[in-house]
Amino acid sequence: MGLFSAGNIVNYYVKAIDDSTAVTISDANTFNVITPVTVVINEFCANGDNSVTDDDGEWIELYNYGTSSVDISEFVVSDNPAANGGAEGSFIIPPSTVLGAKSFYLCVNNTTAFSTLYPSTPDIEYGTIDAGLLLSNTGDDIYLFNADSQVIDIVYYGSTGTNPITAPAESLSAVRSPDGKDTDVCSVDFVVGATIMPTPGWGSDGTSITNITRSPFLPYEDQPDTIRAKISDINGLKSIELITSAYDSTDIDTYNMTAYLGDSLYQYILPGRGNDCRFEYYIEVTDNNNNITKSSAGKFFWGFTSIPRYKENTSDGYAKWIGYNVRAAGIVTVATGAFNTDQNIINFQQNYILGAVWKNDYIKADGSETTIEGDSIVVEGTIIFSNGQTRIGNPYSALTKYTSGHAIDTILLNADHLMDTVGDTYEGLLVQINSKGVKTGTWPLADESKLLVMYDTVLPTKGSKVDTFLLWIDNDTDIDGSSEPIWPKKIVGVLTQYDISAPYWSVYEIYPRGIIDLSSNLAIQDFYLSASVLNGFVSLKWNIDGVENASSFRIERKYENEDYYSIIANLNANTFSYNDKTYDAKRSAQYKVVCITSNGRSIEFNSVKVTGAMFIKEFSIVSDKNTLKNGGWITLSSPLSKQIELNLYNLEGRVMKTLYKGVVSYGKTNIYVNTGELASGIYIVKESTGTFKDILRLNVIK
Repeated sequence: MGLFSAGNIVNYYVKAIDDSTAVTISDANTFNVITPVTVVINEFCANGDNSVTDDDGEWIELYNYGTSSVDISEFVVSDNPAANGGAEGSFIIPPSTVLGAKSFYLCVNNTTAFSTLYPSTPDIEYGTIDAGLLLSNTGDDIYLFNADSQVIDIVYYGSTGTNPITAPAESLSAVRSPDGKDTDVCSVDFVVGATIMPTPGWGSDGTSITNITRSPFLPYEDQPDTIRAKISDINGLKSIELITSAYDSTDIDTYNMTAYLGDSLYQYILPGRGNDCRFEYYIEVTDNNNNITKSSAGKFFWGFTSIPRYKENTSDGYAKWIGYNVRAAGIVTVATGAFNTDQNIINFQQNYILGAVWKNDYIKADGSETTIEGDSIVVEGTIIFSNGQTRIGNPYSALTKYTSGHAIDTILLNADHLMDTVGDTYEGLLVQINSKGVKTGTWPLADESKLLVMYDTVLPTKGSKVDTFLLWIDNDTDIDGSSEPIWPKKIVGVLTQYDISAPYWSVYEIYPRGIIDLSSNLAIQDFYLSASVLNGFVSLKWNIDGVENASSFRIERKYENEDYYSIIANLNANTFSYNDKTYDAKRSAQYKVVCITSNGRSIEFNSVKVTGAMFIKEFSIVSDKNTLKNGGWITLSSPLSKQIELNLYNLEGRVMKTLYKGVVSYGKTNIYVNTGELASGIYIVKESTGTFKDILRLNVIK
């Protein structure tokens, strides 16, 4: 038919003439000559890293292998032959999107999860456009359509389609090698395997970065760490650099890696850092043709990491350091298998600052990972996230048990501490909360798990915002099938979270470990903290009946716009009031009383607020009624103790009667005015020494 130009519309039909010269003509047909598109599905990851949710870790990379830019506006990526995704999913690339020559366009399901694994920046987050676009781990097809819904490229993997490639294993990718190779035979164009390093958003031509190791895998405080890798390139190597950032700095450090064994093994020895140091790195290789290839990022905390540090959250409650390797220590509060007989999940904590969860997929057959309450342990693993809860777990998870028999104490909470966003402060801790009974829900039968709404013992009238909390009875404990306790009871359990959607700031629940955690009787106590203003200072009073082993009280104050409480007094255990004479009446303040027990436990009351409006700031004289018949009361408010003389004057300025002479204290003083001897008329009440200026006008009638 010859050659046609892009944009031509070609009409054709078939004409046949038989031996008798009879002519037969087919129906006419038409086709459009389209502009060749040099954009392909170049690399993809269908089985996300286990440190994030599998689907969240998926991504698809497009590549323009041509020498000119291509307008990919309104191109469609789908896992269904229909451009609209059919019953599965698809997304449309936004208008005005132009992909430059030899450039990549990176599409990710979840930007937050992706950013914990790779250093590159995504171009589009398709999970927020169509949550139905999910790639199967074992086999699927991926389509690229142009703006006219014409198929530009198809990739088959696993057991799907013609000449499929092998489905990539967890955290690995399939990539065209070299970039953009397109023979229309997937099994020829793509490579996949354990030695192929994912390169989302950057080139993979000819460069191999494999066998990246750290020695030691988790260095201790100030211990050097050696990064090694096997690196080769068919074009020859120009530079091999280790790119790092430490702590929370935005500074980037670059180090040249050197050969240490043969021509393909390279290393760099990093100097030691301190405990809690957050560290990231990746390897960047430049070949002799100036092609750049980057490895995936390595992320870990140096030394021992405090629980509050590695459990930091983003603004929506998501784990901030997901995917990092970490080491932490503590005392076991929930032993092996307490809530799940198949998996090894334990809780441990560090001095009431925050609880932690360590998880391994299966208990080791030799029992070396089993623990009991009171064991001191060191755990290592990867920070993972599940239903609002940050854990240390797989991949790479290890536990070392040291000593046993350590005392386990609990922190006393009330329902306010389990409110949305507040509960995260105490998540993972072994806590105590006092309950006067079940509000809603039924006690579980044998082999049942139940979520109950429980009443707290703190009454809203004493300053509490809520008076109920959630109690989870797990059927892996000995509680289900037992008799319901006779309330009130002291409930002990682990404060955990089960929040299945962002923002992850709610659904905090108490998990008792066994029936013994519900066995302590409790006389209902009405804990409270109150504040009032007396004689120009703040008077605090509190009640803490029923708390054992109280040794002292700590009084703390925080003014408005201050971030932290300041300790203003320490009192003995027999004192239940305090007068703050240093309060600045021009500012509002929060007060808090903390009870310290003899075994070091801290118990906090609800805070109470004091404002300047509660103080008497100037002298005043008022009456509840300004017209008096026979007599009535007036109220004198004084901002300080002072000698005064309060007189009653007629309109001519003559003193008719002295109402009060002497010292008035800070506060309010009520004075009775007897008008029985006075004629009807207007009178003035005034302080005659000149100390105070306020006056009161009274109308006396007979």
